[in-house]
Amino acid sequence: MKKTLIFFITLITVFCACACGKNETEVRTDERMISVNALSAPSDLDSVRMIGPVGKVTTSDKGACVTVTSDPYKAGFKLDTTALYLPFSDERAEKDYTDFTNTEFVAFDVFSESDETVSLDVRLVFSDVDLGQAVNRSKCGLPQTFEIKPNSWNRVAYSVKRELIPKTEGVPALTVKGAYIEFPAVENDTDFHLKDLRLYTTDKPVPALSSAVKSGEICSFDSYWQTELTRVDYYWDTRLIPQIRRETGITSDGIGASLKVTAKAGTAAGSVSGRYPGILIGEELLASVDFSDYPDDAKLCFDLFAPKNGGIDRLFLSLYVGSTRFFNGKAFYAVPGQWTTVSYTVAELNAAATDDANFEKTNRIFVRWSEFTGTDKVFYLDNFRVVAP
Repeated sequence: MKKTLIFFITLITVFCACACGKNETEVRTDERMISVNALSAPSDLDSVRMIGPVGKVTTSDKGACVTVTSDPYKAGFKLDTTALYLPFSDERAEKDYTDFTNTEFVAFDVFSESDETVSLDVRLVFSDVDLGQAVNRSKCGLPQTFEIKPNSWNRVAYSVKRELIPKTEGVPALTVKGAYIEFPAVENDTDFHLKDLRLYTTDKPVPALSSAVKSGEICSFDSYWQTELTRVDYYWDTRLIPQIRRETGITSDGIGASLKVTAKAGTAAGSVSGRYPGILIGEELLASVDFSDYPDDAKLCFDLFAPKNGGIDRLFLSLYVGSTRFFNGKAFYAVPGQWTTVSYTVAELNAAATDDANFEKTNRIFVRWSEFTGTDKVFYLDNFRVVAP
């Protein structure tokens, strides 16, 4: 079930290399520019961190030099993503640019010594992160992807969607802690040079977000904000953090978009570890959904696709009101290589409901899977909806 989304977005003059994948970006010159980090001197790297088991960052005559190694394993760690974390504050330098209430772009320049065009993903980080062996995507926004031409400088400008920055209760500012720069896997050790991390600000108000949905619609993933507000759960093991992306090429009805989920392989079966990672359609997405007045034979439905090769096979659905789970369904199974519709009647969902926790009051929907070993698995979700009889 697809919906019409209306954003009130002021037109900007920008030739932007975001999800469309172009490599040259020109940001507006009439906006105020703030220099966050030149990335040129050794002291500029004091607050910068490499994330992941491979790669290192040093200085060069071109700026910060990130060397991405080709070895997919190091010290026993499985390669997830090699990333550079760039904070927007530095306590020692008494700099703090984490208030993004008026920030329109994050920009920096990249010189690639690769022999071919490669892609970089840039993500905003919304809360403090553990700078360990994996990118904690549970605390990030969705990536914007930039094509980087070889042996030349490329200007990257991440377009900030301020209306989608999570709000902290009691804090009026829109806070962004930093950015992840995620580098591609390479066949040979490759250097990437970065310089001039900067912000461009605007006096324009934060754009309004219209999130009204059609009758019966829960989440279609057609609109960027729906994927952006989808959360992940990983049982406090960062290696299990799912990757999610908005996918326009594979949908259940041939239009709009779906949610692509990459479930990460773990170290034990869920029956042993007790870990069941998942994705969450939470209060932010369900605030405008009306679950009331549906009869017992109405159905909660959504569409599922898993590739024949590398697709997930078994998933679970659970529904919550706050922290109270009132429905925990048995496993449902994907049919490899084809879309299937998963459905539950309201009567089934309310079988163990109470006055305080029931379908009408649903504000959290989880789709989970059991931890597994081996290789990562992929699946797609589309068109969460309620169908009346």
